[in-house]
This record gives sequence, C-alpha cells and structure tokens, in this order.
Amino acid sequence: MLRATRVLDLRDARCRREVGISIDVITGTDWRRDNQNGNEAVTQAWGAAFVAAGFEAAIVSSAAAPDGTNLVIFPENLRASSEFFVEREVVIS
Repeated sequence: MLRATRVLDLRDARCRREVGISIDVITGTDWRRDNQNGNEAVTQAWGAAFVAAGFEAAIVSSAAAPDGTNLVIFPENLRASSEFFVEREVVIS
C-alpha cells in the first residue's frame, strides 16, 4: 500500500506525453542489457530525473508482464506523511 502525494502515473497517456516518454520505451527497454553494455538505460535515466524532481513514486506498465503494473518507490523522497508497505509480494518467474 502506498499513500503519497507526489506520484507519477505513467500508465496515463497524458502524463507520458507531458513527460515525453512513450509506452513503447517503458515496456520495450531492456535495462539489464543496456547496463551490461556500459550504458544507462533511458528508463533508469528517467527514474533519476523523477527522483531529482521530488517524486515519491512512479506507477508504470510492466515490461515483464503485459497486463502487469510496477510501483517504483523513491524512498529518499518519501515525505513524513507518506506511508508505504508491502501487503503481498508477487513474484513473476
């Protein structure tokens, strides 16, 4: 569960347009491969920018599971009034 005020919902097309990132980039970037090749994945660069902008979390479509959603928490930005805890862990193999 997450209670926070500065959450970026990148499932929303308007939000993605405003940020300038496409759903194809979100779901199609192989960040592991990029990192292994010595590059920072564009999705990780965006994550760093979201942290710098003060967002507490981002909700994104999953690249691993077509119908899945990921919640990316930026713990360093969580405010005193925010709450986050895992109710049930879901592992995709």
